Formats: sequence, structure tokens, C-alpha cells
Amino acid sequence: MVETKSRLNGDDLRAMFLAATALMESNVEAINALNVFPVPDGDTGTNMFLTLRSVVDRIDPMEKASAGDVAAAMAQGALMGARGNSGVILSQFFRGLAIGLEGASDFGAEELVSAYREAREHAYQAVGDPVEGTMLTVIRSVAEAAEASLDGPATVQDVCKVVSAAARDSVARTPMMLSVLRDAGVVDAGGQGLAVLLEGVRRSVEGEVSDLGEIAPPKAVGIEGPTGLVSTEFLAATNEEIYGYCTQFLIQGDGLNVDVIRDTMREMA
Repeated sequence: MVETKSRLNGDDLRAMFLAATALMESNVEAINALNVFPVPDGDTGTNMFLTLRSVVDRIDPMEKASAGDVAAAMAQGALMGARGNSGVILSQFFRGLAIGLEGASDFGAEELVSAYREAREHAYQAVGDPVEGTMLTVIRSVAEAAEASLDGPATVQDVCKVVSAAARDSVARTPMMLSVLRDAGVVDAGGQGLAVLLEGVRRSVEGEVSDLGEIAPPKAVGIEGPTGLVSTEFLAATNEEIYGYCTQFLIQGDGLNVDVIRDTMREMA
């Protein structure tokens, strides 16, 4: 029987995302196989895993650090190591978590729910034209489910269980929201990646790991029902389309107005 702790510390937070990264690694190819939006380039799983690896590199040596310090390190690692659109959105997810846990030595259910709420806000702000039926929708569903979990007495374990289930349910609905997914016969790759991440977190807090980040037993995670496989008809129809490059870069400076910069770049597109 796993001990249920009312509050978790920085080492617990490290363990949660080390476990999430380990589970993501075992799902990389399955997630890549779902990747059709915004372009069918088959790299969403790889990008999310490499972004998480950057997070792990930051927090791995942070034994005995506070939860707030670990969360801040995760956000910095995700920002500097973000790969692709999914990695950028994931970095803002971590930024929201860091804001929600800022200054905290440890955290309980309410602080974790607040962190997921911040994650939702920052993830949506990271995208100029948010599209539903994507990873963003799953993040929103997660935050809403987390908030609803506080309607009654809730532990961190309760929140993580509710959030993982909500992520899976939301992923399963993505083809109903985005026609390109429905045409291709798949769920959203980024959403599935987030569901995998949150399942790793759940397994960690419920003691389904034998050591930091080591899944026991090691196996991939899916959703209820098949995630799908990109149809050959879809690939044939899109094979002749020309796609540009996906580019990320960092702007650093003092007193920067993010909204003005975003609007200026949108006008250049």
C-alpha cells in the first residue's frame, strides 16, 4: 500500500517529471506516427521528448531543492530546450507550473490545481491563433478537471488521477474538433504526448515507479480505444503540398512588449 502524502516536496516533483520523461521515451514513435497537424512531419513525439530531456538535465542534480526552485528550473530547461511547436507549447506549460508553485517549499492539491490553471493560461498565450482539437485543448481540459477536483476533499494523488483521465478523454475527442485529424484517422499527436506525460506523473505519485523516473513495469500508454494510424489516402492527398520551415528563436532584452512583438511578426507572415 502506497503512503498518501498530503503535501509533496521538490524531490517528489523531480520524480514526477523524471517518470513522465521515461514514459514519454517509450511512446516517442507511437506519437510521431500520429503527427499530421500543423504539418505531417512525424516529429511531435521526438520534439516533446527532447524538450523533456532538457527539463531533466536541469532538475536531475537538484536533490533536496524546494518545489518552487525545481519548478523554476523545469521551466528554464523547457524554454531553452524547446523543439518544434509542441515543445514551445510544452515550455509554456512548464512556465505556468513554475508560476503556480513560485516560492513554495512544498505543495498540496490546491497549489497543484493553481499551477495547472497557470499552465493553461500561458500555453494559450504562446500561440498567436489557438486551434482547438490540439494539445491546447487537452491542456484546457486538464486545468478544468483539476479545478473541478477541488469541489470535494482532494489530495495531490486525487488531482493527478483526475487530470490523467481528463487528458485521455480530451485526446479521444480531438478528431471531432479538427477535421484534418478526422480525415487522417488519428487523434492529435501533441495532445497524446501531454496525456502520456500526465500519466507518467500519475504513476509517480501513486507509487507505480521503482525509482526516480523508472517505470515499473515499463510499457507505453494509450487512450481508451485506438489512437489511430495516418491513412494512406490522407498522405497521398497531402504529398504534393509544399510546407515551409518550422523555426523557433529567442528574443532577450529589458522592457520588451511581447504583444507588440507578436503583432509585428504576425504582420510579416
